[in-house]
Amino acid sequence: LVGSEMCIRDSARVILIHRDSELMPQFGKKLREKSLAFLKKKNIEIMLNSEVKEVGSSHILLSGGEKIETETVIWVAGIKPVPLSFEDEVMKAKDGRLLVNKFLELENHPGVFALGDMAGFMQNEKFLPALAQVATRQGKAVAKNIYLSISNKPMVPFVYKHAGILISLGQWMAIGEIRGFTFSGPVAWWIWRTVYLLKMISFRKKLRVALDWTINIFYPRDISEF
Repeated sequence: LVGSEMCIRDSARVILIHRDSELMPQFGKKLREKSLAFLKKKNIEIMLNSEVKEVGSSHILLSGGEKIETETVIWVAGIKPVPLSFEDEVMKAKDGRLLVNKFLELENHPGVFALGDMAGFMQNEKFLPALAQVATRQGKAVAKNIYLSISNKPMVPFVYKHAGILISLGQWMAIGEIRGFTFSGPVAWWIWRTVYLLKMISFRKKLRVALDWTINIFYPRDISEF
């Protein structure tokens, strides 16, 4: 069985195609370079500045004309707001997000709020990223401003404070940035797992996930070939 697993791993070819010039631009140069080196060490082929033009039943075609034979394609795409129609004109960003003011109200539409992936909120001359931590903070801010509005009190401007970001690159490897401090490796991987475990809603769910993760540390993943 061990020999069979090794044979399957050796015969697999993993290609990561990315249309931009760098992976994970939200991190600093040092962490980006370390992430790229780690993926290459895992025999993952990285193709930057490349776009997929066509996906066939047994191939993909790149915009540069290169054809890659494959029957397994995993598409990891970005997110886009669901288009909404309004009776009145609503200001939108280029990506379709609804432009909001400092109180998270739609521009020129007082009392109408938008948050999360639908909201185009600018801070420091940049749109906030579509992250869960942004949406949860905006949710609290909108709830507070609705309450203040009903109470005839002045609303409070929304100010986002970034808590940090963690990305797993596989077992025992992750990169992270928390409050300006950057780190990587097994410690970052443990922190990443701990954070996600704590975000589970119920104690029962946390216990089940922690048990599964603990078992996976001591036993390799099952690999079958039919």
